[in-house]
Amino acid sequence: MKKIFMRSIFTAISATVIVFNLNTSATAASPGALDPSFGIAGRVVTDIFGNDNLADIAVQPNGKIIAVGANGTNDFVVVRYNANGSLDTTFSGDGIAFTDFSNANDSALGLAIQVDGKIVVSGSSGNDFAIARYNFNGTLDTTFDTDGKVTVVTGRGSGIAMQQDGKIVVIGNSNSDFGVVRLNSNGSLDTTFDGDGRVSTDLGSNDTPVNVKIQPDGKIVLAGNRGNGGDFAVVRYNTNGSLDTTFSGDGIFTNDFSTSESYSDLTIQENGSIVVVGRAFSNVIVVRLTSAGAFDSTFDLDGNVLIPLDNSAGRAITIQSDGKILVGADIPAATTIADVAIARLNTNGSLDSSFGNNGIVLTKQNGSGSPHFALVGDKLVVGNLTNATTDFALERYNLSVSSSQSGDFDGDSFTDTAVFRPGTADWFVLNSSTNTVVISHFGLNGDIPIDGDFDGDARGDLAIYRPSSGIWFFLRSSDNTSLGAQFGASGDQPVVGDYDKDGKTDIAVFRPASGEWLILRSSSNFSNFFAFPFGSNGDIPIVKRGL
Repeated sequence: MKKIFMRSIFTAISATVIVFNLNTSATAASPGALDPSFGIAGRVVTDIFGNDNLADIAVQPNGKIIAVGANGTNDFVVVRYNANGSLDTTFSGDGIAFTDFSNANDSALGLAIQVDGKIVVSGSSGNDFAIARYNFNGTLDTTFDTDGKVTVVTGRGSGIAMQQDGKIVVIGNSNSDFGVVRLNSNGSLDTTFDGDGRVSTDLGSNDTPVNVKIQPDGKIVLAGNRGNGGDFAVVRYNTNGSLDTTFSGDGIFTNDFSTSESYSDLTIQENGSIVVVGRAFSNVIVVRLTSAGAFDSTFDLDGNVLIPLDNSAGRAITIQSDGKILVGADIPAATTIADVAIARLNTNGSLDSSFGNNGIVLTKQNGSGSPHFALVGDKLVVGNLTNATTDFALERYNLSVSSSQSGDFDGDSFTDTAVFRPGTADWFVLNSSTNTVVISHFGLNGDIPIDGDFDGDARGDLAIYRPSSGIWFFLRSSDNTSLGAQFGASGDQPVVGDYDKDGKTDIAVFRPASGEWLILRSSSNFSNFFAFPFGSNGDIPIVKRGL
């Protein structure tokens, strides 16, 4: 049925030819654009009840999105969305779960997803740490302290992180110190952690940790604010709760950048570097430390970068798989142009000019609050508040140039005007990015031109299907090599598409005589296929069949 073979280009590909130049211009779509396949034009707003407050977001392995916070009932609020932004009604019946800790002031502030899909939420109930665990369907998990809820009398909780062994680390303000609590997976205090499951570290006065991460070696890293001035502070603990003296000499790194500072989030790079975001000098500041606890001189020479967003504060930070750093900031409410900013930095700390407008994307949500991040492949989900009643708001941004649904040969996310001339097998493509025409020769008379991105580089490839022999050829735009595959039989109709959701076009045919579909998966490097009947003799498949 199928035969795959690599080969040199089987017909001559002519050099680029400039035929004419149009006077009109087209602006290329850069990374940082809202994803129109999410919600309405990239945005989802959920009015839960009264004065809602979104505090954290995360994405489950199946792509569903969790958002937590509080609302007018002063209970924990957990909301689950489908990957497209709609509420997931398989979660608590309507997508929203409420949890009361029998206190007038309960607030969910942190969120973690276990490897088994259970959802763990941390926060405060009055002046206590509060933790709740939910089953996949939104019910409280009664294997967690018998009722799914745990409170620890140690201070106001905030961030949360999961260890690889299933233990749960929760942080917060403990009597004005950095406070850390570790629970076993059943909700009990872990007595192997400093003897009673709790640790507090005094850095000065009114110390407040804001988030926590677990290193691959199990060491626990907290970042936050020291003292009334809000100085920069990072603390690292060994797995037993003791301060890690290999970090900055005593386990504690502090620095006073300016008279008024605040820090909000941290992340850890693959090489162990610690990156923290906040506000200093009335701007967004990003600080990177080495794993040993010193300023990283490879990051803008002195280990810190100021992003030029006056009177703004850095709130969220995460790192892409390629090492680029995404930063979220809130902008003063008085600003009319935008109230949320997203910046992307290169690994050396410079702004990434390929993202948004010279490295920065500004968004107007008509609200206020702190943005929160969750990465989903090459997309960024941002949670925030919007509207005067402060509803939950989610937005999803593309982080790379996404190929348009059809005919995007130059990778600028716009469809290009293109024709295939059967008599000569010549391709004429009007590139929208440059307004120039490119002529190429690929194929033979009688071939069917195919619209697809077979190598997943967000650019259309020159491709043909030869119905006389059931052979496919496509010239990959990523490396200019040709790939051929024998798949199909005389009379089959090409019905290409991304059937396995790997971002690449699959080779596929519809067999009219039997109403059978046959699909050769790109995710398997075109090495296996699946077939299924759908339709009957004479039906017309509703998919792309060629240019």
